[in-house]
Amino acid sequence: MYKVFSCIVSIIVVGSACAAFAQEPNQKRASSEARISGELVDLKCYLTSMNKAKGAGHKDCAVECIKAGLPAGIVQDSTQELYLVLPKAGMDGHNDELAQFAGENVTLTGTVLRRNNQNVFLYSRIESSK
Repeated sequence: MYKVFSCIVSIIVVGSACAAFAQEPNQKRASSEARISGELVDLKCYLTSMNKAKGAGHKDCAVECIKAGLPAGIVQDSTQELYLVLPKAGMDGHNDELAQFAGENVTLTGTVLRRNNQNVFLYSRIESSK
């Protein structure tokens, strides 16, 4: 009886460990440090506006939206892909830091993730691409 119980527990432990390291088909693991350049946008206006609100004409609105706590994104120059931008560590001041660059071309340094068909960029550094 004890051997059967031990075998079942071992199978459960090994199965759980394998599941924890398993990867969804549409999910990529975090890559090493990466850089991405493009325009920093507020996701609400970008995703819901008919003309994909971006550029200098949308800067003031994007600044206000991001300061108000709405999520920011970056539209990559080379591919026009949209990435959700999140801080790699901490949360304090995250949107205030991003808001000052809204509507501008920036370069982010951090980690690229893909979860549930969503591009995510965990940034550790932001700089203007002017």
